[in-house]
Amino acid sequence: MFNQLKTSARTRDKTITDKKGHVHQFRYLNDVSLNATHVDLKVSVLEYTETDTSGKKRYHGAWVTDFTLSPANLMEIMRAGRARWKIENETFNTLKKQGYHFEHNFGHGYQ
Repeated sequence: MFNQLKTSARTRDKTITDKKGHVHQFRYLNDVSLNATHVDLKVSVLEYTETDTSGKKRYHGAWVTDFTLSPANLMEIMRAGRARWKIENETFNTLKKQGYHFEHNFGHGYQ
């Protein structure tokens, strides 16, 4: 899927500079095969990089979605993806660090 994002002629790029001078770079592709095993399952993939005014990379992330990506919804999809990631990380951190004794569960059987 990410190889398709890098090599497809259909891949699109968009760059936005916000009021603070941060550069938001988007690379996206719609109707991508999820993987070689599931070529009929089509998704959209979004890659995002944020750079500050000094040129330092502040954030890099990628998401897969069933939404059709367009220049109009890239910022919204990216923000939703980042928010979901933050919620998941904070939830698991709470379960591990605040007395719940939640550790990694590999899900191998019932023991």
